[in-house]
Amino acid sequence: MNAFRTTFIIGLFSPVVFAQPQSIQFQTQEQAAPHSEAGPERALMRFAQWGRNEIFAEYGSSVTSENHFDAALGFRYLLTSTTLKSDGKWDWTVALSYQGDFDFFASSRESGPVVTTRHNPALTYIRVRDPKQHSWSSWYFSVEHESNGQTSNDPQDLAEQVEILTPDEGSLPQSEIFEMAQQTISRANNFIGLGGYFQSVTTDEEGCRNDLRCFSIQTKLRFQLGIGREDGIPYRNDFTDPMPQPIPQLKHYQGTQVIIAKPFDLGGIRQSLELDYQTGQLADKPFSSHTFDFRYFIDVPVGHLFNKGKDFAIPIVVRYHHGYLEELYMFSKRTSFFAVGFHARY
Repeated sequence: MNAFRTTFIIGLFSPVVFAQPQSIQFQTQEQAAPHSEAGPERALMRFAQWGRNEIFAEYGSSVTSENHFDAALGFRYLLTSTTLKSDGKWDWTVALSYQGDFDFFASSRESGPVVTTRHNPALTYIRVRDPKQHSWSSWYFSVEHESNGQTSNDPQDLAEQVEILTPDEGSLPQSEIFEMAQQTISRANNFIGLGGYFQSVTTDEEGCRNDLRCFSIQTKLRFQLGIGREDGIPYRNDFTDPMPQPIPQLKHYQGTQVIIAKPFDLGGIRQSLELDYQTGQLADKPFSSHTFDFRYFIDVPVGHLFNKGKDFAIPIVVRYHHGYLEELYMFSKRTSFFAVGFHARY
């Protein structure tokens, strides 16, 4: 049965509109000059996105529990006053970042309405230079934690959760009860990340949009520290089934990531195409699992907002997902779905 899911994700794209979720935005020396003195405005300038902005309805997902509202919040804060130097040399900074995903349930959870699906705090060291002068404009090294904030850590816990849910949710089919129980599976791991950002043509945002040769590539390699302590709990519909062999591990599905994006203007309308590919950790079964996310962004102009003379556009995103990692608790479950909705920047 097809599932309908509404999703809301908050973030900030940088510095090119539709750029990748973890590219870094810095000011040039000329931009920073008017705000060179310390103060609240300068402190706020250090905040920027670390994650995506999306709100969408999802069709065809394997998650068939009650309709719900998904939210995610991503941001980073620079711990230094880095500005891009006009001589094009490398500079550095250190940033704290956080990415969180949450499910909001209207009436199906007495313990709701919020179920955490992902927490991802990180401390990141970044080397950066002006992207207008260099195609390879940044690389970073991070120490990160990722978990979903849940508590079940063995099949017996899940069986007990089913028993708890059954009396309270007697009107639900058994498959829905299993789904709700499995959403309590705990996933947690620590890892280091190494990534970088490359743009094929050294130009600014508008120049990239108007140059067919211009596209960006972002890469990220994850190296898990130890074994995820709940990797032995696979996603399955009957907790009495024997444990599948070999036991799935998160690092076999999530470790190597490549994102390719092409922003463009067509008929004066800002648009972008993006391909996000993920597979296993390089040292552990790379290319044995494949996850693809295709996105199409378009800002549809609708005229002036409140007659103030400023253009207003509806930012629409269309997404197709095929592969794994739809949720941390079911990372080894292969799924496919379409999503249509909105993206935003702040």
